[in-house]
Amino acid sequence: MAITPINMPVSRPPRILVLADTPALGMKMMTTQEIRGLRDRYTDAEIGVLTSSSGARFYENCPHRIHLHKVQDEGVFSNKGLHSVAPYIRAGQYDAVVSLPFQEYYYSSLVVDEGMRFPFRIGSNKILSGIMDRFENEIPQYEVFTHDVRPPCGIFAPEEYMGSAMLRYLEPFGITGQEMRPEAWSSEKDKLAVDDLLVRSGILPEDFLVTLNLRANQNHNQWRLSTLIEAVSQMSGFWFRQDLLKKYGRLVFLVNYYKPEQQHYFRNFNSALRNFSDIQAPVIGMPNNGPGELASIIARSRYVITPETGTAHVAQALDVPCTVVYINEEVARGWQLPGGRVMSIISNVEDVSPDDIFSGSMGAIFQWCRR
Repeated sequence: MAITPINMPVSRPPRILVLADTPALGMKMMTTQEIRGLRDRYTDAEIGVLTSSSGARFYENCPHRIHLHKVQDEGVFSNKGLHSVAPYIRAGQYDAVVSLPFQEYYYSSLVVDEGMRFPFRIGSNKILSGIMDRFENEIPQYEVFTHDVRPPCGIFAPEEYMGSAMLRYLEPFGITGQEMRPEAWSSEKDKLAVDDLLVRSGILPEDFLVTLNLRANQNHNQWRLSTLIEAVSQMSGFWFRQDLLKKYGRLVFLVNYYKPEQQHYFRNFNSALRNFSDIQAPVIGMPNNGPGELASIIARSRYVITPETGTAHVAQALDVPCTVVYINEEVARGWQLPGGRVMSIISNVEDVSPDDIFSGSMGAIFQWCRR
């Protein structure tokens, strides 16, 4: 089905519902382009975002004026809680619904189980037919997407940068040429909490802060702590031997992790760190309470070292140079911002070499962080 332009109402502000209950931070950040593009195109629109209760913590910091519909957390790709928010969505009388990639299960529930009708429906009929277990031509016209968008081939290793795939969902609104860079949002409360922790830790404005992402939520993206610590040791020794203090300032490592459930990882990191007496740079724990504080930590950093996980996407969104370990070229292609300041290392995270992390990071710092 060809994508034809949508003629939104002109006698009143248009109403658009975006389905965005994405479980991972990286995917949530890719949806920021949709919200930004819609708000730029329709400055007075009523834009609703359907997400989970935990996802709302990310969208609550959105600067683009949206209305959140929160579905109770019941696990990834569960739509049982949708019935409780359906009356509010129905009351919104939305003109259009945008079913972002892998949100078709929510769309199906809205139109089939809840009987909602949207004049304009943007999404992938291919994925929808798979969810409904029917051929596309068997789906009633009032349920099929009026604007069929080619989705990314998968979430783990898309055939293209996920951000560019997301932008196709804006084309029916006549929105093209959008910036691919996602956004990372923080509230003033988030910024103050991070600033307070940095001040209490003795961080000075001129310090060169390198954030280490200690823990990824995906099992395939877990560091061996000894590898990360050895790389940190090499960076610290090199910094002082080359007298980079004069050029860059004092090197400080910020070890980022989520609390309280991940505090034991930082304790293990500190314990292993004691075996490396040549680490002269301070190493400071930086727990965060959510995506807003994480974004504030990254915003204060000069460099970031991380596996391919949410922290990598935050760094790229804020244009903070970073070293990112990608498990293969396909994942790098799908999740690395084209033209971003990313030193990519292709390796299984568990087997990545400390030398590669050290040399890649220092090379990138010399290239991108000159003062």
